[in-house]
Amino acid sequence: MSEVAKEVLGDIEIAVLSGPSIAPEVSRGIPTAVVVASENEGFCRKASDIFRTERFRVYTNKDVVGVELAELLKM
Repeated sequence: MSEVAKEVLGDIEIAVLSGPSIAPEVSRGIPTAVVVASENEGFCRKASDIFRTERFRVYTNKDVVGVELAELLKM
């Protein structure tokens, strides 16, 4: 989807967020870890900083397509 988004929106920074998180658990404050991926390391860190909290850990990765594929495989 990130490749489709770039085709439609042009040359913009894109990050994808994925993880084994379940919204009701996150909203109850149960510790959760996810990954944010972007080809741009600085942009990836910014996205991680935006979402990270004491109980919501956000790891970074540069493999956007790999993270997207992993998300599809867990469905």
